[in-house]
Amino acid sequence: KHSAGNRLILLYLLDQYRLPKDFESLLWLSQVQQAEGMKIGVEHFRSQMPRTMGSLYWQINDCWPVASWAGTDYYGTWKALHYYARRFYSPVLVAPVEDGKNLKVYGISELNRPVDGDFYCGVFTYDGDVVQDSEISVRLEPRSSRILLEKSLDELRKDRAPEEVYLYCELKKAGETLSSNVFHFTPLKRVSLPEPEIRPEVFERDGRMIVRLGAARLAKTVYLSAPGFKGRFSDNFFDVVPGRQYEVSFISSTPVDTASFKKALKIVSLRETY
Repeated sequence: KHSAGNRLILLYLLDQYRLPKDFESLLWLSQVQQAEGMKIGVEHFRSQMPRTMGSLYWQINDCWPVASWAGTDYYGTWKALHYYARRFYSPVLVAPVEDGKNLKVYGISELNRPVDGDFYCGVFTYDGDVVQDSEISVRLEPRSSRILLEKSLDELRKDRAPEEVYLYCELKKAGETLSSNVFHFTPLKRVSLPEPEIRPEVFERDGRMIVRLGAARLAKTVYLSAPGFKGRFSDNFFDVVPGRQYEVSFISSTPVDTASFKKALKIVSLRETY
């Protein structure tokens, strides 16, 4: 209904990303752009606890088939925003927030008990080299936000150009990742992303299809789909960082044949959209 809607979507998208190669990629990337915008806003609000103690976004669902700002469509299909929301509203969150020439990485907890864990932060080239990294033990107090790391952007990059490197951080407890995040020093339209070389494994566990992913280089905003199969993935539209494995399950109300599912599985990342 918005007379300038398509034009505005494209203009905002091209602020951050390269022009998609086809219409399908444009639709996909417009969802990612929406989700990333919401992520920036929510993570900023959450980092400001106790000044801000909550946020709501418009909107969760659509009551008719339409191109809109909803997180799920008319049929209940999860868009990128809905998957993102599970992560940026996670009870425990690590959130890099740019503040002028500095970057602050916040540890945020909505829990009623302290959280003790290991905070890891590293800067990497898009080709996979380590520029610098560190790991420390931290405690997050109940219902609080604290700065876990604060450095200038120049110090983090170590003389590397903004389009050459990215930052990855995570908070782990007893080997389990509670939250992880990726920060880019420049809009991704200026980054020549190398081929990530995503390595998938598909197998069955407890009657459910599992997809295990690894990558040689950063795979940005990985999207899984299985055309012809009714169901959804437990997670989607996520980053795959080299050296780490990611597992997602396919949630379906009917039995799924492993061989057929593996053949139908499609994996797309930002690199494949242009």
